[in-house]
Amino acid sequence: MTVNSYQTEAESEGPASESRSKILAAAARLISRRGYHAVSITDISQAVGLSKATIYHHFCSKEQILTTVIEGTLRRLNRHIRTRLNDCSTPEAALIGFVTSQAEFFEANISDFAVTIARTEGIEASEQQEAINQLRIEYESMLEAVITDGIVSGCFRPFEADVIER
Repeated sequence: MTVNSYQTEAESEGPASESRSKILAAAARLISRRGYHAVSITDISQAVGLSKATIYHHFCSKEQILTTVIEGTLRRLNRHIRTRLNDCSTPEAALIGFVTSQAEFFEANISDFAVTIARTEGIEASEQQEAINQLRIEYESMLEAVITDGIVSGCFRPFEADVIER
């Protein structure tokens, strides 16, 4: 499975999707380095060599770009982990699979990951925040299920709830 899907999605969907993917990748790089508020649509357009009009053809705002990066990153991360977990037959293998697939994903998508964990201050719309929160809950639920399965099977020791905080 390809961990970073900007290119593979673009290749399968044509030139418009390729431009969109380039915009998202450039925005993620810029935002991860400089912060959401320090990056403009002009900066993004210059980074990808496209006009501002082309950027606005694909996205109605910088906030939509940010939301798309974060949602896409979380969707791809969850899909990557879920795929790995499907191949695990024991709780130990599932925990190792969860951690290693997460590390692989983060390494291959470092800019997207940095934006996802640190840059949500640019998202004002509550429906986008809710979508992102649901994807984060899905991620956390996968880890909780791995740990719970390990405890129930006797492979892992139970732990104090106050040791793990959200």
